[in-house]
Amino acid sequence: MAASADNSFSFAVGGGHRGLSLTNRTAQGPPFALSAHLGPQGAFGEYNSNANNHGALDFRGDVTFLIVSGNTALICGVVRHAAIPEEEDTGFAVAVVDNGPPGSVAPDLISLTNVLIPVPQSQTDCEANSFLLLPFLLLPVVDGNITVDDAAS
Repeated sequence: MAASADNSFSFAVGGGHRGLSLTNRTAQGPPFALSAHLGPQGAFGEYNSNANNHGALDFRGDVTFLIVSGNTALICGVVRHAAIPEEEDTGFAVAVVDNGPPGSVAPDLISLTNVLIPVPQSQTDCEANSFLLLPFLLLPVVDGNITVDDAAS
């Protein structure tokens, strides 16, 4: 008997620059890179936020939870390296929306990043950050692309 052909798992990957701010959405803001995957042992990957001001959004984190629903993903994890030493070993959460390939009418979106939070210990802890998907907290991805694949759909 053949093994199952469905070895697919959900993921969210991409990079670029987030819009500068909620009031200046289309100017190029800090760069980010995302590689979040679900596998047989759960979520893994990395999220990098590279603000050039050496502030709270200048960090690299390990992905520990990934919640994918359609074209949206909520990514949670723990900060491993940060410009602010006190930020290391704290939690982070960020949400993304895949609105199609680059050049689509609606750009891909990335949320503000929730940082300096308790490290999420469960899927429920991560889901508590789902407010990041509220439209007024989402910024366009400038000069980049996000791909979200919901293996369940």
